[in-house]
Amino acid sequence: TQRTLKRANKTGHWLSVMPSHVGGTILSSTEFRDALMLRYARVPSNLPTSCDGCGESKKFDVNHALDCKNGWFGHSSTQRYS
Repeated sequence: TQRTLKRANKTGHWLSVMPSHVGGTILSSTEFRDALMLRYARVPSNLPTSCDGCGESKKFDVNHALDCKNGWFGHSSTQRYS
């Protein structure tokens, strides 16, 4: 959509940051791929069918994955934070 394209023009700074273990800016290949998919308003291919935090399965989507207060941010980052 136009709104997504207009907003994407201002949010690409993370693509030019030098990866660093000290700064916590290293992304796995899966995290990078998911971030690109979200950037271009696409659904990540490995999105689970239900929420690992609250168990929601009927209305589980990208918005729920990013907003759920019980699950991990992005629902694919559990290895990163454990």
